Amino acid sequence: MYKNIIISLLMVLGLAACSDDLEFKSGSVIATDGTVELTFSVPELEKVATRAEIGDELSTVSVLIFKSGEDNSTLSQVEYFKKSDTSLKDDNSISFKLDKDLRGESGLQFYFIANYDGTFEKGVTTIASLKELIAYNAVSEDGKIVMSAKSDLKTLISKDVTLIRNVAYITVTGCTDINDNLEIDESVKYPFCVYGDAVLGSLLAGTETILGAPSSISSFDDDLSDSNGKYLRPTDNKNNEKKKAFIIVKAEYNSKSYFYRLDFNIKSEDGESVNILDINPNHWYQVMIKGVNGPGYATPEEASKNPSPYLEYKIHDHSPAIFNMISDGIRELGVTHEIVYSNGVSVDSDTDTWRYLYVKLYSKADEAEEAVKNLTITSDSEWLSVGEREEVNDSEMLEIEDGGSIPVVGGSGDSDDCNNKGTVYKCPVKFNKTSDLGTLQGEITVTWMGLTRTVPVTWKREFKGTDLCKVTLTIYDADKNQQFKTEQYWDFLAGNPVEDGVSLFGTDEKANNGKVRNQGLHFPVMYGEPGKTVDSKAEARWYYEYTITFTEASLTSAEYDWALNVTGDNTIKQYVKIEGASSGTHASEGGSWSVTITRPGNALGTDGSDGNADNDYTYGVGSLELTITPNGETVNNRLSSKYTIDLYHTGFFHKSSEIHRVDADKDSQNYYYYEVVPIMGATRMRYWLDRNLGAKSAELYIESSDGSAYYGNKEAAGGYYKVAKYLENEHKDPEMYDTSEDQKDRVSPPGYRVPKQKVWNALRNSPNFDTNSVGSYYNACYRSSVGNVYFPKARYKENNSDNGESRAGYYWTQTASSGTEKQEIGRWLKSLCISGNASSYINGNVQTYAMSVRCINDIDDSGDLHRTSFNVSGATHVYLYTENKDGTRVAVTNWPGKYIGDYNTMKNGWFNFSYESDNIPAEDFYVIFNYLDKDGKIHTFSKGSNNTTSVSTDISVNDATGWRVVGDVDGNLRESGTDEDIVGIPTATEYWWKCNVESKTVYCYASFVPRYRIYWPIEKGNQLSIYTSDKSFDSEVQNGNVSGVRGYYRLEVEIPSSEKDKIINIWNTNYGDKQLGTLIRVFNEMDDHKVRCAYLDKNGNVYSGKPEGMTDQKFFVGEKLRFRWKKSAADKIHVWQVDASAFTTWPGNRNGEDGEYYYLDVTVSMLCSEIGYIRTNNGQKQDGEGVMCNFNKFVYDSSLDRYVLTIN
Repeated sequence: MYKNIIISLLMVLGLAACSDDLEFKSGSVIATDGTVELTFSVPELEKVATRAEIGDELSTVSVLIFKSGEDNSTLSQVEYFKKSDTSLKDDNSISFKLDKDLRGESGLQFYFIANYDGTFEKGVTTIASLKELIAYNAVSEDGKIVMSAKSDLKTLISKDVTLIRNVAYITVTGCTDINDNLEIDESVKYPFCVYGDAVLGSLLAGTETILGAPSSISSFDDDLSDSNGKYLRPTDNKNNEKKKAFIIVKAEYNSKSYFYRLDFNIKSEDGESVNILDINPNHWYQVMIKGVNGPGYATPEEASKNPSPYLEYKIHDHSPAIFNMISDGIRELGVTHEIVYSNGVSVDSDTDTWRYLYVKLYSKADEAEEAVKNLTITSDSEWLSVGEREEVNDSEMLEIEDGGSIPVVGGSGDSDDCNNKGTVYKCPVKFNKTSDLGTLQGEITVTWMGLTRTVPVTWKREFKGTDLCKVTLTIYDADKNQQFKTEQYWDFLAGNPVEDGVSLFGTDEKANNGKVRNQGLHFPVMYGEPGKTVDSKAEARWYYEYTITFTEASLTSAEYDWALNVTGDNTIKQYVKIEGASSGTHASEGGSWSVTITRPGNALGTDGSDGNADNDYTYGVGSLELTITPNGETVNNRLSSKYTIDLYHTGFFHKSSEIHRVDADKDSQNYYYYEVVPIMGATRMRYWLDRNLGAKSAELYIESSDGSAYYGNKEAAGGYYKVAKYLENEHKDPEMYDTSEDQKDRVSPPGYRVPKQKVWNALRNSPNFDTNSVGSYYNACYRSSVGNVYFPKARYKENNSDNGESRAGYYWTQTASSGTEKQEIGRWLKSLCISGNASSYINGNVQTYAMSVRCINDIDDSGDLHRTSFNVSGATHVYLYTENKDGTRVAVTNWPGKYIGDYNTMKNGWFNFSYESDNIPAEDFYVIFNYLDKDGKIHTFSKGSNNTTSVSTDISVNDATGWRVVGDVDGNLRESGTDEDIVGIPTATEYWWKCNVESKTVYCYASFVPRYRIYWPIEKGNQLSIYTSDKSFDSEVQNGNVSGVRGYYRLEVEIPSSEKDKIINIWNTNYGDKQLGTLIRVFNEMDDHKVRCAYLDKNGNVYSGKPEGMTDQKFFVGEKLRFRWKKSAADKIHVWQVDASAFTTWPGNRNGEDGEYYYLDVTVSMLCSEIGYIRTNNGQKQDGEGVMCNFNKFVYDSSLDRYVLTIN
């Protein structure tokens, strides 16, 4: 088959009945000194109005020049011209000089904007951004229509530019029926208004045919007295049928005024169906009322709800869609814009045809009749041929199909709908039998009197690789182990189930935004775990092997010589290898024959970390060509001279374990296709997947708040994944699943991973990242060199339920969130939110959130953010600063520093401090700690003289000196329990600064001092001391807390590792003042920063681990309780213990409030089975004589360290 090529056509249209687009033939447009001289014209108008009425005069022209016509081409030069300063001359001509650096460029693209007063330097960076620029007024303040045009050097040689109006025009008039032909009656004009047309329009709406979405209707004009023609914004009605634009007409029936709704519809040729009509720029929609046959509605709003059957009308869409024109000033040659044939059936008879080519000839010299002999028409493809021409009369012109019809509601129009100048011919186009596979593209070239036009021809056919050959695919990993094999490759590529029911998704054209990826053989792009060396080859990756068996009938039965050749982009033709012979001879009746081809998984052996050098991420396509030379007799065999199969080095096939995907569509059986596209990072090229993980399509998708599709196909959303795990009590960043040694436990495909925040920043800050408004939605698209890359907005899930803003997309990063504290350290990752035309970061909970994943190549990131992060105990604020060379300070945080916790929690807990900088490493920072007590006093921990810690109260920041975060040597910065100074204080989250106001010390632990948690029965009393026999460690007397383990007190202490081999005594202080037990290596020796637990039973035996809660439902002595009740129910509560004194005096009390609740905290003083309460309001009982409750009604709250009873 032939390589598929997308051919774009510039259709320059005129608003008049059949004004055709013209390209004038002349010499070079750029003089040797760079001077460019151009003249602007607007197509002549017939019937609509006078030129002054329409406002076609030019007041300003802007010229924007780009180096190429690609969407991501950057703006290189802008020129402005005005009639008011004569830079735009009276004859609409201009002159300017091209910048020197552009004069040698051959691919220049020019855009022209007329009658627009704005400037472009700030709002326009690329062609893509120019397309999104909005004109807020259809007609300028001075009555001029905004117009546009574009041209490259080839089509600009005439020095004449035809401007195209960015708006449509509509009139509603009467008509007369003369011999079954309608003629407009301009003496009868109907008042009307159009509702729902687009509010805003692109500045390039005319030249690029950009349509906006229909607008919402907020009110109706009940007067409706204006019958003049009106300008409309180009509007996409076809894709917005439920809210399409429509017309309200005011007309009389039986001498009474009514309102009628008319739709922009076109009847089919057979009259059986109705097609919706878009409102296209530069078109004139002529509505002709044939008759009013019944009453309408009393108001426009009522009429809007129901199209009326009583108003008979026709709409003529005057559009120059017939001919693509060229002129030399005397002659004009026009041809059909394009020919598309979709039946997929070849022509077997000379009398059969399915399409026509139309050609129009005109000459001012009146020479067309003789000169037609010089008309030549040729085709560039064997499968495409053109028959003899015949002249077309006026009535037949109205029935031209495929780019030539003039749509008329209800039937044909009149002869004035077409341009009467010149002669039109039609030529039958035949599609011949061919061995080429799939959709084909070709060209027909028309030449007449020195003028030439080409017509692109597309033959849309279903691709059937099995018509040519059978293909077996074998997938090998980097170690050459077979991972998958199918002998039904063509079915696999088409998405059909093959062996074991396995399918492949995501290769069809629609899923790839028009790219053809289902008509050839794929080779994976850098798929596999990085860093693997196989057979002395570095960075080995997975590879595919194909065995092709040619089975086409003529190839199996004929005698011929054959040769195989690989062509295309360098990444294909240089590295795809044919194993064995690449040429040979096939004997008559020799049957089918086979060949094997493959390509290394990494042909260059580099990991791609140098994104600016050659690597094997290179995107490319090509073909495997089989050339046939017949030998001997070939009777009854129709051999083609060449057969082709596409080759792709554009992506890979991936099957995921999906164990971290939470949505219902998780799929661990089938393969998915992903393209790998180059996207420029901050300093080097990076390589992203073109679609979300788990997606079957690379299109744009936007989700509404109810989970339905607001725009696009849900299959583009992909899966919702968790990407990291929370390491409880380890105070570390979340552990990414992509770092697992087990591939099945990873989220991303091997060789790819979740991006870091800085990588996302480079993408979203790029001028090629487009989040501009596109009609009714905001885009989310990166315009890469190989096509648009979309980022669906599918919201996210929390605890498996839909969450997030409507029409917003959420993407994981692997960058940990900053500023988390205590148990929240390691629970959060930064996540990118794309909403509207903006993007920002939120914190994503790795335990409960599931979001979209977009993967990037797995290489070491350079230029990451510098992260200064550590854990702090005993301080509420962290003050960070740097020093200039002269010793002056540059504060990073305001005094007294970044708040990390309050005075209630900081003495016994660890809180995380984190700061990220683009350019300042941790080594350059100094740190001071502050403790803000309950009275508001600031106690400052700073570096004192002679290697001491200075603790001062309410001093100024200039009186305190900080420790170097990295590299300080100080006698007070040492690991607890040792005499060794610490050289180079680390900054990772596993290191710890401990401040103590009472002892006026600061310690920095190079490794965390393990915490030990001791549990003992409440009946043993609440005071405990823990010490070694030699008293080298002594916790002194401490009060235990009621724990979450029922019936136990809990005490948490830090015991240095130096004491691990000593006998540790546990002594009870207030319950007989006796030893309860001893610890001898009860705690496991682990450096994992987890809390070690041990417990004592009632007999004083010591066990490792955490005890089981006691089942006794009595209230134990020392247990802390909280009663919560609605503020609306009572203002106080009276609480008492059975067989003991009351907790409160009548009429009760309260300690505080918690939202809509009051609460009272009490501590049990005696063992009891029940506790009673009465809520009171102004001393009045709200619960009768009281409510008795046992322990099972209370719930333990670890944040309060209390058992809580909530009374609703």
